[in-house]
Amino acid sequence: MHGVVVAFAVTEGDTVTAGSPIAVLEAMKMEITALTHAIGEVVDTGAVLAKIETSQGEDSWRTSSR
Repeated sequence: MHGVVVAFAVTEGDTVTAGSPIAVLEAMKMEITALTHAIGEVVDTGAVLAKIETSQGEDSWRTSSR
């Protein structure tokens, strides 16, 4: 489903926990909140919506199963 990012809930340097909201997307007149699935620090909010580095120093990514 195509959508548009309408808001960011984090900035670089923020610490997040699993389930923290990071962005709000809008598609077909519905708002969807993107949540983290790991504990860590937001290290980049550029072209990639958000990259979160876990406390173990690993990058945490989740992609669509499609």
